[in-house]
Amino acid sequence: MARISSAYEAARREQAAHGIPEYSYQAWRAHRNAAARRGIRFGFTVLRWHLWWDAALLALGPDARRGRRRGEYVMARYGDAGAYEVGNVYAATHKENAADIPADVRAVAVERTTVARIASGKPRGSHLGIRGDGHPRSRAVVTPLGRFGSIALAAEAHGITRQGGAAKVRRGVWAHAG
Repeated sequence: MARISSAYEAARREQAAHGIPEYSYQAWRAHRNAAARRGIRFGFTVLRWHLWWDAALLALGPDARRGRRRGEYVMARYGDAGAYEVGNVYAATHKENAADIPADVRAVAVERTTVARIASGKPRGSHLGIRGDGHPRSRAVVTPLGRFGSIALAAEAHGITRQGGAAKVRRGVWAHAG
């Protein structure tokens, strides 16, 4: 444990010595930890990571931003293989990064996820595990088929999409229950 804390202490000293902003240090640390959880070697010091991003974003243009949203850039690895280190990474949007994953690797990941989801008994997208009246943001809806705990449940019962159900509520075809 002493080795890990001394590595972070060294990173903090480097951050302070070079005037790297706190948000950049936190982003570096989150990236390093995520790579460790995924079993990927991370070869960037906080300074090298910060400078790499400065150079990459400068080369991409004045509107380029690092982040998780659509159109923002991530640090991607060539062929989605190897370590995060200079020479093996490039700045890419999420869409570009996903396109770089080999088909066989993607198939294995999808299969592994599907098996885990089936084993847990949870359908896709049920990360909260609560639907309808038990969900904190749910609003009940009254339709010709009766009362439902949410637009999503009502739409499912009527065989339409959730967006279609929301449109019916907006148009006044269905009503929110008091």
